[in-house]
Amino acid sequence: DTASDQYVPWHCTSAQAGYYLDQITGECVNCDEGQYSEGKRAASCTPCSAGKQSNGDRSACVSCEAGTYKSSDMTECVTCPDNMISEAGSTVCKECGDGRKPNEDKTSCGLCTREHRGCWKDDNDRAISGGKRTFNKHDAIASCQSVAESYG
Repeated sequence: DTASDQYVPWHCTSAQAGYYLDQITGECVNCDEGQYSEGKRAASCTPCSAGKQSNGDRSACVSCEAGTYKSSDMTECVTCPDNMISEAGSTVCKECGDGRKPNEDKTSCGLCTREHRGCWKDDNDRAISGGKRTFNKHDAIASCQSVAESYG
């Protein structure tokens, strides 16, 4: 190992924000992802609550952005799954429902439109595409999938 590869501990008399003071070694230790400390001689870091994650310097918790979520057993916010959305600070994502799809940011649901190939079903429950058609929620394929994905 070279000198630059070795960890050189630094000691402190009081932990700064984003760190806690290890009571045994006297070392300032950075909080883990999903935790924070305000400093002030913190003896440990505090986990962020559901719907929040630690900010960049781990000195506070911030709400998950809209389109993401964090449950209590997670350390950071993650993007909502397909066909789901969320508001800022969410602990779960919500489904858009039949005939609806999320916008690109996964912050709101909109109606499936004719440009979503395979979004409509005909009277024989077959997917069709193109052309203008009046929307009826019972006519829509649940997630606006393509014809190939819906009916292989």
